[in-house]
Amino acid sequence: TVDRPLLIQGNGYTLTFGINGFYFQLAEVVEPSAFRIENTRLTKVGTTPLINATVESSKNWTVELENITEVNANTMRLASLPEGNIHFTGGVSNFTRTASAQTFIVAKEIVAINQAEITISRGNATVFFSSATVANPK
Repeated sequence: TVDRPLLIQGNGYTLTFGINGFYFQLAEVVEPSAFRIENTRLTKVGTTPLINATVESSKNWTVELENITEVNANTMRLASLPEGNIHFTGGVSNFTRTASAQTFIVAKEIVAINQAEITISRGNATVFFSSATVANPK
């Protein structure tokens, strides 16, 4: 469980989440907080997103991503933050799978800044989703 701002500097290494139960659960925070991952390759199995939060706990969270690559054939779900934000803050990020049945990102707002280059290809899966219960998705 993550209950404070966190920075993961991958330094080009691979972070492997080999079972569905390995993921980051974002707890409710009072102040706006950032969970940042940069310069890494990711691999994860299972249907639980790599970064997960409930509707209530996601309200003050922003997930920042920069230079991220998904490295294997697993159909990883990146993030579920129904009331939170995803910011691609620069660099080149690549999430490509020929087949996936899972929604890749659930968020209220998704932003690309600082000339971020993002490739997301998930076959027939939903890439971005914002629930009908979310007020003013962007």
